[in-house]
Amino acid sequence: MLIGTKFGSMRRQGPNNFGGARNYVLRSVEESLQRLQSDYIDVYMIHRPDSRMPIDETLRTLDDLVRDGKIRYIAGCNFEAWRLVDAQWTAEDNSFAPLAASQFAYSLMTRSAEEEMIPACRKLGIGVIPYLPLAAGLLTGKMNRSGSAPAGTRMSVEQHTADRWITSHNLNLVQKLGDWAHERGHTVLDLAFAWLLAEPIVATVIAGAGSPEQIRQNVNAANWQLTTAERLEVSAIVESNPPENGGPYYSTAGYFHAPTELAPRF
Repeated sequence: MLIGTKFGSMRRQGPNNFGGARNYVLRSVEESLQRLQSDYIDVYMIHRPDSRMPIDETLRTLDDLVRDGKIRYIAGCNFEAWRLVDAQWTAEDNSFAPLAASQFAYSLMTRSAEEEMIPACRKLGIGVIPYLPLAAGLLTGKMNRSGSAPAGTRMSVEQHTADRWITSHNLNLVQKLGDWAHERGHTVLDLAFAWLLAEPIVATVIAGAGSPEQIRQNVNAANWQLTTAERLEVSAIVESNPPENGGPYYSTAGYFHAPTELAPRF
């Protein structure tokens, strides 16, 4: 079992007590270790970029934690491609522990990461951890054309998410993907996971679950291994019917912005 957690989304009072500041990071890791009742964290992830704090301060702090044995690997979440490259170059220039993984939105319905982020991860040797692999539940095949979502699902409590994803076009695309999967004895949920895991740079897939049964379904989906040809065939189905409202691969919600946004250093 690997333990992964994040820091940087909670706001605290006081100077240097936010985002990527050293004091904040050190306090956050100690609190996480206490909650997890563990001596170390396998993957410690920067939840979102902090433009108010030089990335080298954050990475230096994380490197100290790696050397102290409190964390094993560093990862970033919601980084744009240029931020990821900047962080990795900064780590290399200063002999800090490098980023081992990057988490961002990636699924059959959200593929904008393939333009810059996926190539950057390949070039830098950074593993990909997709979030929203089921497009907030759309790829479970449970959504209907009424625009409402089944009770207990994410979309049932986030109307803006339902409005974004539940469209006639998207439901038609899910039906096409489901038909392709059913012909091979699988569900569209199985396909959503299998398609991601067939990409070599994908290290693992994160998906929420509301019950033990959903956890079993998610785990079982990983047993289906698509061939390269099958993955390309599925990709072609999506490319011929581009999803509506796929959105960017990163979320800017809760970003910590400097008064003037820092520009890339390269």
